[in-house]
Amino acid sequence: MLAALLIPLFAQAQLPQLPAPTKVLATVDGRPIKVEDVAPYLWDARGYELTQDLIHYELARAEAERTKISVSDEELAKTVAEQLAQIKQSLPPDADLDQAMRERGLPKSRLALLIKTDLLLSKIALANFKPENYVKVSTILVAPKADSTTALGEAIKLSEAAYGRLKKGEDWKKVLQSTTDDPNMLKANGFLGWRALENFPASAQAELKALAPNGVTKPVQTKFGIQIFRLESNGKTAKPEELDDLRRQYSVTGRATLLQRLKAQAKIEQTP
Repeated sequence: MLAALLIPLFAQAQLPQLPAPTKVLATVDGRPIKVEDVAPYLWDARGYELTQDLIHYELARAEAERTKISVSDEELAKTVAEQLAQIKQSLPPDADLDQAMRERGLPKSRLALLIKTDLLLSKIALANFKPENYVKVSTILVAPKADSTTALGEAIKLSEAAYGRLKKGEDWKKVLQSTTDDPNMLKANGFLGWRALENFPASAQAELKALAPNGVTKPVQTKFGIQIFRLESNGKTAKPEELDDLRRQYSVTGRATLLQRLKAQAKIEQTP
């Protein structure tokens, strides 16, 4: 029902009408508070962030137009309705949804604007989604025991020994258990799940692209320590539900990256 009501609203691009400056919003002991009294404070409190909302929307809209991508009124209305339903569930049963939204600085008109921006950015980003850029991996991590060259050398030596054992065919779990005492890593058998290839060091990326399932990379230094990665599978062989999860993951990171790029490329001039 809500979606059906919202579709024509968005289709006609109707926004809440600006009230007359002399409209009385409230009275206190008979003294009126008018729109013209509230407007300067409202602008000072919300003007900057709402301007940013509109800048982001314009960037997304222009890029969508350039790439021939669109969001239908039905898509927008459905997503808005879903968001409103989630917000409604978080409120007390007798709460007024419209009032609660306004108190949060997020009336339905602004919510729709933010959602349409996100939908456009997500669709644009997903046009570049490639399953082969993802791998499912497990890892053996050897973290240096201290912040020193000696500790790093010991970690490298231990990881190289583990790599040698794996290459000789020794069981992954056995090598993991004798290399680390991290309880979380042991519990998960070193499993990390799906990761974007771009998040790995360059040498590991090249190896993971070439490896067959169950193959292992040479030890490589990361921000966590010295790591060996085992390829479980790659995006080309991902199950449909896994691909859906990867798309959602890519959408979140991709739209943020895309927005940053669009902002860097655009000529944006703001006046105080």
